Amino acid sequence: MNRSYMESKKYDALPWVKDWTDPQDHIRKSNNIKALAFWDWYYCHPSSYKLQYFGINPIIIVFLSLPMIWIISKGAYFFALFPGIIIVIAIIDLIRKISKRHEIKDMTFYDMYFRDYTPKK
Repeated sequence: MNRSYMESKKYDALPWVKDWTDPQDHIRKSNNIKALAFWDWYYCHPSSYKLQYFGINPIIIVFLSLPMIWIISKGAYFFALFPGIIIVIAIIDLIRKISKRHEIKDMTFYDMYFRDYTPKK
């Protein structure tokens, strides 16, 4: 997503936020995510960011493994290379993400797209 696009949508996405420099730690540190509204959880809780950050690779692996197995069962080994290469890249990327997971421990979409890091004077 484009940050400038998200900047224009931040007042619609989180209308209750008044201070965009605030880290929203009351949501970030919340243990009861079931009590949060969906968009509050999605933008302000680290679990939603981690779900997308780590989750895309297993989805790629699963959804490309199925056609690759089917292609191999038909005996077209050359054509099985294409999804196989993408699967290998997804596995390598997932391993890289897991090894650097400490860097995104508390990252949220709010931090990426909405938060103002320079306080207004």
